[in-house]
Amino acid sequence: MMAGRIRHHRPRGPARRISSSQPGYFYPGEVVRLLGLEDIDYAQLRELLGLVRGRALGPRKWARYDLHDLACLRAGIDLAGGRPALRRGRRLRLEPLRRAVAALRLAGFAEPLLDAGLTVLDGRLVATSADVIFDPTTGQTALDFVQHEAVRYLRENVVVPADFSAVRRVLASERKAMRPVRARAAGAFPWPVDVVGV
Repeated sequence: MMAGRIRHHRPRGPARRISSSQPGYFYPGEVVRLLGLEDIDYAQLRELLGLVRGRALGPRKWARYDLHDLACLRAGIDLAGGRPALRRGRRLRLEPLRRAVAALRLAGFAEPLLDAGLTVLDGRLVATSADVIFDPTTGQTALDFVQHEAVRYLRENVVVPADFSAVRRVLASERKAMRPVRARAAGAFPWPVDVVGV
């Protein structure tokens, strides 16, 4: 006769602490609870830890996390898609983050996730350093961000008159007042000159 199936068996996890002599280190279960990441799976957490530390993790042992790792993990998860990317059937987008972190480390940032001011802008990962916004993988400044901010500023702060006929009248009177000045400027040269803006 065979034994009955175990229906509610959970794999045995590690102890809660490494040891009482090493406070400040956490196991994955504690990290999940502290950061509120109940939906993340262990493979994603390990992959993100390898990205944060900048080196591949050793053999498949239980990873131990410190407070620095927790801060970097929180930033990395937010940059790789946030909590919605942790839902069932979805994944964190780690490849753009991996490229950005590697490029920033080559550029001299010791802790890119904490030091470089990484953020997601219009679906792209950008970094901020010395008030310059740039693509961390190429180093190119994000001019389209400047254009986007200028358009936003103009929409919010510039008052557009509802009646353009008043603007046309003002422009016509200014052009009429400028005719003598333009004529004098055009006659000041022995060759034909098209004076624009005077």
